[in-house]
Amino acid sequence: MIGLHPERPQRGKGASTNLQRLAANFEDEFSRHCITCDHGRPTPEKRLQSYLLASAYRSHRHMVDLRTEGENPPSFITDELALPVEGGRIVCDLLALHGNRPVAIELKPSRAMTRLVEQVTGYARLVEAHLDTFAELFGVMLGRSFGLQAQCERWIVWPHPSAHARDPREEELARHGIRVVGGTETDAGFEFTVGRAVEG
Repeated sequence: MIGLHPERPQRGKGASTNLQRLAANFEDEFSRHCITCDHGRPTPEKRLQSYLLASAYRSHRHMVDLRTEGENPPSFITDELALPVEGGRIVCDLLALHGNRPVAIELKPSRAMTRLVEQVTGYARLVEAHLDTFAELFGVMLGRSFGLQAQCERWIVWPHPSAHARDPREEELARHGIRVVGGTETDAGFEFTVGRAVEG
């Protein structure tokens, strides 16, 4: 249960085990955990994540903000999906479907390239290693069965450099198999510049 309001992004409560009770008391529970709770200090990454999720939910899961000419937009599947790995876990900010390929999307409010490349590459490799299992998850979320095609697309969303029409790191990231999206926060939310598709 997550609130997506820009003034209280990503506030909510997980680990609900009694779904009947949650449904019966949803308004009170949502207010307590997503509205009247202590919101702390909103972070740019959480505002960005909430904006993309809210927009996708208004558009039948289509992430229309990340659409480019000649391409259908990705479809949102889930967010913050943690997977166990040796020594801990790895989390994907957003998991999406683009055509018949899974997409791992990492969000960052800074242009921390090395860390982003490690995160999105590591998660995408796990998706590829367990493609059939992820196909089942995608089928449950979208209400239809289908097969996923490797490879898993790797996207990062970070601040767009205002002085450039295209991201100056686009070609460098493409060599890592990563598509770059530049985001700019505006009074109305965010605007995005989607880099070219990466062949894989």
